[in-house]
Parts: sequence; C-alpha cells; structure tokens
Amino acid sequence: SIDRAKASFDTRWAAGTVAGWERQTIDKSESASSLCTKFTAEQLSHELLVRGAKAGGKPEQRAERLLEVEKLSSSGMAELPPKQLKRLFLFDAKEVACAEAMVQALVEQLGDVADDTRRFVVRKQTLTFEELVAEEREEELREQGLAEDDDDALYEDDSEDEDANFGAQRSKLPLDADGKPIPMWLYKLHGLGVEFKCEICGNYSYW
Repeated sequence: SIDRAKASFDTRWAAGTVAGWERQTIDKSESASSLCTKFTAEQLSHELLVRGAKAGGKPEQRAERLLEVEKLSSSGMAELPPKQLKRLFLFDAKEVACAEAMVQALVEQLGDVADDTRRFVVRKQTLTFEELVAEEREEELREQGLAEDDDDALYEDDSEDEDANFGAQRSKLPLDADGKPIPMWLYKLHGLGVEFKCEICGNYSYW
C-alpha cells in the first residue's frame, strides 16, 4: 500500500539509499579542503543536488556549501530567513524524491491493470466498425441483465464465429515473409478487411 511505500521511503531516505538519490555521509567536523581532497568536483555537485542545494561554483565553494547544508538540522532550516534558504537551496529534495517513490509504487501496484488495458485497446483496434457497434449493443444488454456473456470475452483475441470463418478465409489472407497467411488479428489491425466504396467509380469496392 501507499502507507507501506511511504514508510519504506522514509527509512531509505534516512539511510541515504533511495534509488537515484544516494548520498554519502559527510563528517560535519571536516574542513572544506579535506572534502575537496576526498571528493571530485562532480561528486561534490552530486552530494549537493541530492540534498536540494545549489551545486555551482568552484570545488572549494561547493565543499563549503555542502558543510553548511549538512550542519543545518530540520529545525535550523525552518528558522533560516528566506534569503538564506534561497542562497543555499534549489528545491526540497526529500519531497521530490518521495513523489518519485510514490509514483513508482503506484506503477508496480497497477501493473496488471495497465497490461489488461493495453491488451483491451489493442483488441479494440482489430475490430471493424460493425463489430464495435455490435459489442457496444451487447454491453448495453448485459447492463440491462438481458445478456449473460462472460466479461472475459472482451479480452479474447477472436470469437468462435471468427475462428470458424478464419479457416474459410485463410486462403484469401496476404502472405507474410515466410509465405504463410498472416494472423487474422493482424489482418484486422491494419484494416485490410475494410471495404471502401467509391461513389465516383459507381460504388466500386476497394479493399
């Protein structure tokens, strides 16, 4: 659930192990020069960014800013005047990281729903206009209690009638690269079974 995901995030954030937001433990008693020796300029920038702080300037300036940020507790940050907060920070890193973690948790929880929806949409794309109208009518009847069709039929690739007609139409289907007739769902997906009548040509049918 979201509550468990939030609790897990808080634990990982305190340990500095949130994916994409990993941060090193900084000894507040160290000097800026020792930090410059321990970290490269790029690493100093990373440590500042994952804390939501500005990452520009020379390595010595970055190290001094990193130490200043680390020495600020949550209560200390709340007491800082807006100008000083604006001087040090770009955004609330924990808030942004938490939003990302919650989105990822929702994606994992709704993965099956998304997959079912994707299959449903792909199947809808293979239906002709007449089949779509018939399916909508069937759904209306089902809502009124006049039909007893299983809802899972919405996700089936082909109906029994289509399977029966497929054998008869197989010889008329286009061939793939292997010289075999293409599947019926692919035939419908590309609209190869749709008839177009041209009034200019005397209602001549084009396929």
